[in-house]
Amino acid sequence: NKDSKLIIILPQDFNQDYTKLKITEFLPDPKGYDDAPMPDGEWVELYNSGDNPVDVEGLILNDNYGNGLVISDTNVMNNNTIIQPHSYLTVYRNEAGVLELNNDIDIIHLFYKNLLLDEVSYSHTKESLSWSKSNNKWILTFPTPDKENYIEEPDYSSYLKIDKVYLKDDEAKFGETLRVRIIVYKGD
Repeated sequence: NKDSKLIIILPQDFNQDYTKLKITEFLPDPKGYDDAPMPDGEWVELYNSGDNPVDVEGLILNDNYGNGLVISDTNVMNNNTIIQPHSYLTVYRNEAGVLELNNDIDIIHLFYKNLLLDEVSYSHTKESLSWSKSNNKWILTFPTPDKENYIEEPDYSSYLKIDKVYLKDDEAKFGETLRVRIIVYKGD
């Protein structure tokens, strides 16, 4: 007499709805080294708009030059590649020599095997600012990894500010030359 069992092995991604994943923010030009250990360096934030958790382990983030970064527990915080419903997950370059985002122009792709799930292109980034998606519009703003994008656009306007006026006896006559210290910022 022999006992027998039917064992069914399902693929790891069974019941994973990758169509709910979107790229919502990325930092292509961080202050310091692009491949610095996390939480520094370049990163890409993913959002799960679905109602079920999605494990993104094994998905690939790719740049325009074919340099793919396989998502694993070594390039996410807390070694957890599962994105809960309506939540974010930031994938860091984390000293990897792949996914080298350019500072001038590039495209970021999110792949499941050979299936393109999402992509975004950008150009002319600024150091320490991330590209954030809000209301289906991409803008440069202050980084908010693993959080809803808070859109506070940096102020690039030019200005001239008088910082200090040096006077003799705290007085000046009309037309008299003054010595001043000024702050000048040539905006974007």
